[in-house]
Amino acid sequence: MKARTILAIPVPILLLLAIVIPAEAQTTEADFQQAVAAYQQSSTLPAAEKVIRLAAAMPQLPPIPEEARRHFVRGTALFKDAKSPEDYKQVVDEFTQAMQLAPWWPDARYNFALALEAAGDYASAILNVKLYLLFKLSGTDARIAQDKIYALEAKQEKAAKGPSPATLAQQQQDKYKDWLGRLDGARFSYSRPDRGGTDAATGSPIVAQINVIVIRGNHAVHSWSVKFANGNVREMGLVSQPLEISGSTFIEPSAPGYNPGQYAINNDGAFIAYISPSGERWIFARQ
Repeated sequence: MKARTILAIPVPILLLLAIVIPAEAQTTEADFQQAVAAYQQSSTLPAAEKVIRLAAAMPQLPPIPEEARRHFVRGTALFKDAKSPEDYKQVVDEFTQAMQLAPWWPDARYNFALALEAAGDYASAILNVKLYLLFKLSGTDARIAQDKIYALEAKQEKAAKGPSPATLAQQQQDKYKDWLGRLDGARFSYSRPDRGGTDAATGSPIVAQINVIVIRGNHAVHSWSVKFANGNVREMGLVSQPLEISGSTFIEPSAPGYNPGQYAINNDGAFIAYISPSGERWIFARQ
């Protein structure tokens, strides 16, 4: 009788355990699905943390939706060829969509952080690597991620200090050359009444001096001619001079260091200013 009574006791206990364990699993799954839905509705930091912490507690992560994998692969492919800010924006967008569909996917979160780093957004990159560390990672992966944070912090600090004066000057020089290259072949003209003189051959008075500048590379090719009262025009000379810059900025007529004999183009390419050795100022308007 005792044996039968003892054997009878574990039976309801086992049955109770059989009921309780699935109920706990169902609650965890329900919480996870609810957290995923909340993140997909509003991808806030707290929502991301909740999904990741629940995912880390699960014995097995859900499968990755095919559409999420599609965006992940697209982002990875675009990342390899990205060069411009617009390129990196596309990469970030692809990984964002992958995370939106599968916020429990560690690889999507980490690659998203790498894309942010490449785009120069170090603060957001650090934040997302820290989120990645909340996943259930191997010791090696966790070490790599933590070291990545240290590297990102160094880059963030350097960026906060700004580029050196030499770097800024070179960037402005490069910008100037690129901008001036797009003006190659542009024509500018200036005409003024002549102070006197006649054509020795015909006796016709000189009525105007005509000046034309054509941009060739980073030079101003300046040609000038005279116009006579009888309508004749005679070429008088040609000179090629560099379009000057002052330090790392474009010279404008009022800029310090703008000396006689210099040709200076203004920032929007509308005119070229010239001060003659005698101090006379000419403004060549773009044709």
